[in-house]
This record gives sequence, C-alpha cells and structure tokens, in this order.
Amino acid sequence: MAASIGALLALVYVALLVGSIASWRGVHSGHLVLDNQTLVTTGLYGMIRHPLYVGALVLWAAVAVADLSIVAAALTVVFVVPTYLAYITREEEMMRVVFGDAYQSYCSSVPRFIPSLRRGIR
Repeated sequence: MAASIGALLALVYVALLVGSIASWRGVHSGHLVLDNQTLVTTGLYGMIRHPLYVGALVLWAAVAVADLSIVAAALTVVFVVPTYLAYITREEEMMRVVFGDAYQSYCSSVPRFIPSLRRGIR
C-alpha cells in the first residue's frame, strides 16, 4: 500500500515537472532572469506560482511514504522544506525587482503552493 501511494505521488511529481517545462516555452530556467525574459503566468504557472518546487517536495514525500522511512520524512521536514522556502523567498524577491507591479499582481491572483483549480490552466 505504501509503495502504491509513493508511486502515485511520484506520478504527481512527473505531471508537475512536465507541465512546468511545457509552460516555459523557451524561457531560461534557473535562479536568474534573462534580459528579454517575460513573466510566465500561463500553463501550470497560472494555477500555482511554484509548481517545480511543489513537485520536488511531493517527490520527497513519495520516497518517505513508499519506503515508510522516518529518516526520509525527517530529512524532508528538517532540511528540504526550509531550504526550498529560503530559495523561493529569494526568487520571489528577485521577481519583484525585475517584474515589479506585474509580479505583485500575479502573486495576488495565483497561490504560492496549493494550486488554484478554479483558475484552470491558461
């Protein structure tokens, strides 16, 4: 049962990964913004601001659940989650500087971690 749940969570990760990459359409990824880069607000990014990071956390959860591993769960909670939160905070600060009001408006309408299914994929 645990392995099945872990596998299902891993599939959620794959869906978030593929959906995120499909939303970029040639935009550079990484912790920087290129000179001609535009703000991505469509695809999965129209439903959730950080689908790749959420997907990575789901994958860590998948490993912990599939293996029934308290160690993996503890590492996720104590190390991985705080690391991602720090990274996300820095990235959002960068995006506010680069995209200004457009990014602030985006943040006001698109949730950070829990997808908005009402918005749908745009």
